[in-house]
Amino acid sequence: MKHLDELHQLSEAMLQLLQRESQCLLEVSAADALDDISRQKARLASEIEQLAHQDGGSLMQLLSDRPYPLSDVQLTDTLRAVKQTLRECKQLNNMNGDRLIAIRSRAERSVKLLLGSAQPQVYAQSGQLNPLSGARPLAKA
Repeated sequence: MKHLDELHQLSEAMLQLLQRESQCLLEVSAADALDDISRQKARLASEIEQLAHQDGGSLMQLLSDRPYPLSDVQLTDTLRAVKQTLRECKQLNNMNGDRLIAIRSRAERSVKLLLGSAQPQVYAQSGQLNPLSGARPLAKA
């Protein structure tokens, strides 16, 4: 397949980009780079998708999980490497997404706490759950 090597290069580039994204999510000082990484991810994903659907989708057939007989050993090795890289991309992208969700949730809880809109819950002597009334903001934005 003439496009398989190009797909391999694009998938390797995506994996490196996802690794950079992962590092940015761990380092507060690198958070500004996330917008640029998101744009690059979208561009690469589009290129990969377009390439996979060229030639009547023959590359998509190769990438499917069903066995596909290939007589060329080098082509088989390249295909195996592409599939492995794409699996790693998917796994790392899911991990990065989970991190983003956790970061967002933590930030939302912090804002609620600082603005005093969080509803702390306290149990009364009767064992009933009673929200505290009159929460005060700790700071003003």
